[in-house]
Amino acid sequence: MHFLIKVANNHHHASDFFKKIDLILQLFKDNINKYKNDEIFHLFKSNKRILLFLIEEKILTVDEFFVKQIIDSNYLAKKYPQYFAPEIKPFSNENWFPKYDKYIIKTKFVEDIMKELPDDFYEKRKIGENESYLCELIRKDSAEEFIAYVNRNNIPFNKTIPLSIYETNSLLIKKRSNTTLIEYAAFFGSIQIFTYLKYQNVKLKPSLWIDVIHSKNAELIHILEENHIDPIISVFKNHIEIKEISYKGCFKESIKCHHNAIANYFLNNHQQNENENSNEIIKYYNFAFFQKEGINESIFCHLCNYDYYILVKALIASQDVDINSKAIQKHIFQ
Repeated sequence: MHFLIKVANNHHHASDFFKKIDLILQLFKDNINKYKNDEIFHLFKSNKRILLFLIEEKILTVDEFFVKQIIDSNYLAKKYPQYFAPEIKPFSNENWFPKYDKYIIKTKFVEDIMKELPDDFYEKRKIGENESYLCELIRKDSAEEFIAYVNRNNIPFNKTIPLSIYETNSLLIKKRSNTTLIEYAAFFGSIQIFTYLKYQNVKLKPSLWIDVIHSKNAELIHILEENHIDPIISVFKNHIEIKEISYKGCFKESIKCHHNAIANYFLNNHQQNENENSNEIIKYYNFAFFQKEGINESIFCHLCNYDYYILVKALIASQDVDINSKAIQKHIFQ
């Protein structure tokens, strides 16, 4: 389940992506039902589309605990309350439920959930993508329609895309309303629209590497390379910010997305050392990059952090780990 949630959050979304996720969850329905409601929520809370599936399958119950979590400030910016409006609206008369106040930003969601739902609300939230026509054109890479639409509506090429309540891509949610047209095209691998924007002199920035990795589109990677757009990171040396070329972050992002062919490309072409990224491999449950000889005391604390119960138990049983070592004790008390 840890592996599944990481894939659901970060892997490229093909048109049938969530149908596959739903089928896998169906297979494990009986196992998931063994957990308490709050445990199920905390396991899957980072993906609202999966939470919706669990609710519809009556695996997860919408109760006071669930609603209080959803309306917490941690979820307001990600538009969870609006996404789950039909489920949380019945609780709006409870004493503990916030009351709308136009002067308090944190209560804005209350006004939103009280509005009448659009006719296609239930369909759109199951799709889990930005519902705007412009975004749909980009996702489909409909270049001719895109060009006609932006020209007809005088849309600037540097326009940013507002965050949709239906959005389920974790990177786009993290960016909120700061995703540009070319970043959105890069994210979905829309090569024709990306190329059009490039020829319209939209600047290719180093930050595009992260979006391109999410697209799982090798051709876009080569475009960045051919145009000498190196991935740049900021590091501080003696309190001075220095820009450095770094493919390490690209490798980590590939691991995070479970785009393993791309991760191997960075390993083979940009002299990465995957052993240096063991924490990232463990954190995102990318088992393809696990190395048996690397499962030892040096990563024991990371295995504990990310709930690798079987491996932790095996290491302790094999006596290959001294749980009283200074390194492990230091980590525990931190």
